[in-house]
Amino acid sequence: MPEYDVIVIGSGIGGRSAAIEAQKYKLSVAIFDYVHRTQCGNSWLVGGTNINSGDIPTKLFYRAGQFYYSRMEVSKLGITLHKNDQTFQWVPFMNNVQLFCKNLAMSCQVLLQESGIEFHNGYVHFIDETTIQTTGSGIVKTKYRAPIFILATGTKPRIDKEIFGYDLAITSDDIFSLKKCPARVLIVGCSSTSVECAGFLRLIGVSVTIVVDSQPLKNVDEECACRIIEHLDLIGVMFLWKYKVERIEEIFESSRRSTRVSSLGSRHSDYLQLHFKNYLSAKGSNVEDRTDSFQENSANASSRMKSKPCSSRWRKVFLRKMSSKEERFSSFTDTWSSHPDRRFSKIKQKMNPIIIDTYEVVMFAQDRVPRIQDMGLRDIKVSIDPDGKIISNIYDETGCETIYAIGDVVAGRPGLSSVAAKSGKLLIGRLYNDSDEVVNYDVVPRVILTPIKYSYVGLSEQEAIRIYGAEHVEIYERSFRPLSWKILKTHKSKLCFAKMICVEDGLVEDRVVGLHYIGPMADDIIQGFELVLKLGVNRKTINDMITVYPSDASIFSRLSPRRKVQQSV
Repeated sequence: MPEYDVIVIGSGIGGRSAAIEAQKYKLSVAIFDYVHRTQCGNSWLVGGTNINSGDIPTKLFYRAGQFYYSRMEVSKLGITLHKNDQTFQWVPFMNNVQLFCKNLAMSCQVLLQESGIEFHNGYVHFIDETTIQTTGSGIVKTKYRAPIFILATGTKPRIDKEIFGYDLAITSDDIFSLKKCPARVLIVGCSSTSVECAGFLRLIGVSVTIVVDSQPLKNVDEECACRIIEHLDLIGVMFLWKYKVERIEEIFESSRRSTRVSSLGSRHSDYLQLHFKNYLSAKGSNVEDRTDSFQENSANASSRMKSKPCSSRWRKVFLRKMSSKEERFSSFTDTWSSHPDRRFSKIKQKMNPIIIDTYEVVMFAQDRVPRIQDMGLRDIKVSIDPDGKIISNIYDETGCETIYAIGDVVAGRPGLSSVAAKSGKLLIGRLYNDSDEVVNYDVVPRVILTPIKYSYVGLSEQEAIRIYGAEHVEIYERSFRPLSWKILKTHKSKLCFAKMICVEDGLVEDRVVGLHYIGPMADDIIQGFELVLKLGVNRKTINDMITVYPSDASIFSRLSPRRKVQQSV
């Protein structure tokens, strides 16, 4: 039976970081990974979600969407484009992205080989605390042994199998490998992955609808989340509020069923018919069916979306008047925010109990579930929470003394590549170098790549109130319009937003515990402000900074106090 000093399960950035660090101590290391095929039959060997269907392709598609959308304004910048140059070529770009990601994955595999780390393509099942057996399609069952196991399997999109015809849909792991650009896309769920995909698809002219079946953008500052949703609505993303998908069916142009496989997924038809049900509408309520025609092209949809917000058809919308400081910020199901220069308005809507509409692609982008099914972890006393994630402490220890877990497979850990990489490196340091350093999960910068970027570090307003109490929390904020936007006609409103959350904890006056920024280059701006929270800097220190002019980051030294927040927020 082959034996190793360390066995890492998962070839994502967390697993590779731990394996490479362990090899520096002259340990025999092996990585095991096996990715089951997605709804469209996609799979990969090395690299994990980050390279193959996560951060890397998302950033590339985001950049493509930004460039394509900005073509309407390049004349203001002295650039002239011919009409023939204003079409988005999906297939060539998708092929370039796929090739780039495959080259990155190949580089990872070469790095493992050069580091003396063995890679095994096989799904792992634990026989006991020190023994595993590989399984999988076409894989010979083999047993391996090690005194230390590191679980870094990551997560995968959750598929709602309660929906009839769920196998006709795709997941966010498949969107980057479609063989043609879809005209109409429905996204189930309103997670960060959902709004990112909706954003870049809309920027390249795709008609996008998001089914909001639960609170949008959970664990994100509510005020910032509402601003993100509002901006998506302004660029034409449609929202179905308080509806759920009940049924997905294929539509064929003739009575004869096609035998070919669609280029939009693992199905035989290019069109899908969906049945939605309003789970809050009362029996006998007024009905208004205002669904879009399938034949409507993206250009007509864009002009119609600008004239009337599509989301107002599906829910009661109350646009919060931001200039009124006494206005209470309510829950997502009843209100959403507006930028300061939009007038307060109240739009009533008649809820349709059942909607039938047609789309080309249906994508699941709800929450994610860990890749630990059928590994036998419960049998060796590894604690797992109700959501299926592993429970571990700050030292990455599980209920089994030979098994450690890192990355977003662990309950409560952020699903970020940088966090997983840091966790893997520090774990090996604690195991083999007598280190006691752990990851500070409270100060982790994050970004959501919506068309108007959102990045933050530290606590949200709601978290600060829960931890410190409303009487100790002070909010400073400001809406603004970047200088680079003032020359452009499409960005007339003050859509960008900066927010600082401070607390009075008896030690430091106005200590900064949260920074939030919505605007261009948000991720690069917030990255530097991470030190503000780690060093315990107060607001006065930031206000005293001499800033670079003109720059967007200088907004943090020019924020105005909003109000003392109330407990009811």
